[in-house]
Amino acid sequence: MSTNGFVEMTDHSEKITTNGAQPTSKGLSERDRMTLYWEKLSTNATVEGMMLDTEAVKFTDSDRDEILSLLPDYTGKDMLELAAGIGRFTGILAKKAKSLTVVEFMENFIKANQEANGHMENIKFIHEDATKLKFENNVFDIVFSCWLLMYLSDGEVKALAESLLKWTKEGGLIVFRESCFRQSGNVKRLFNPTKYRTPQFYNSSFASVSIPAPQGGRYRFELVRCKNVETYIHKKGQKGQLSWCWKKVWTNEGHGSNFQEFLDSHQYTLNGILRYEKIFGEGYVSTGGIVTTEEFVRYLNLRKGQKVLDVGCGIGGGD
Repeated sequence: MSTNGFVEMTDHSEKITTNGAQPTSKGLSERDRMTLYWEKLSTNATVEGMMLDTEAVKFTDSDRDEILSLLPDYTGKDMLELAAGIGRFTGILAKKAKSLTVVEFMENFIKANQEANGHMENIKFIHEDATKLKFENNVFDIVFSCWLLMYLSDGEVKALAESLLKWTKEGGLIVFRESCFRQSGNVKRLFNPTKYRTPQFYNSSFASVSIPAPQGGRYRFELVRCKNVETYIHKKGQKGQLSWCWKKVWTNEGHGSNFQEFLDSHQYTLNGILRYEKIFGEGYVSTGGIVTTEEFVRYLNLRKGQKVLDVGCGIGGGD
């Protein structure tokens, strides 16, 4: 192992053991269930083990290249890579970034990553759970993660979103990719605690977070982009892989005393609605658009003369 890179190892004294028996999630906390899940799966520190798909080698390159194409120019930037795994992206990112802090909580994965990329002197490897990380404020230009938030609880996602807002410089970007709706890999699992959420959960979790700015006003995230990962559509016929890009911006608007006030005063202002329409299509402020609407209406089998109550009609895209 190279001495140019280094790994910060954290003592996980509460690590789960099974004493030779089949691992079980019964009676464990949600965080421990996730840890046990990946301890079982991380014994195979390969691309198949990372992507949880026995056919991963057939599309890993195109998937990696597509995700990298969604990143902004990171030349000379200070970057944080969360859930870096065995380093599918690490070596490529480090070639252009000024500095790259790499975080992974599975020991086998981060060791494989360092063996492959430890010779690059601008990489700092940290073996730690993302929910326990601590960094100074305003230190990263770009934060990148691939398949992390789906392994956190709802509360942990929202807490991490606030931490990312603190760690990122003003104008900095958060780029992440998640599996939504259902499992995408074909690897069989004894149990699966993964959170296959709707895209709207991630939209609301990041859009609603804000922190005070030293100069007055507040910092918040502004949605730059949300889109499907085309590789999984073309190679596996799956539309549940999505990527997001959020930007840290300053605003002089108040946070609002509750979520409804936030929605009215920021997220769904005229400019906010126009921004969502550019992403999701005219008349829509969330994923799905006209294709999902038409499919849903077909299921209703509406007939002339019937009365319809449209609850949560949005801005009328489906009317």
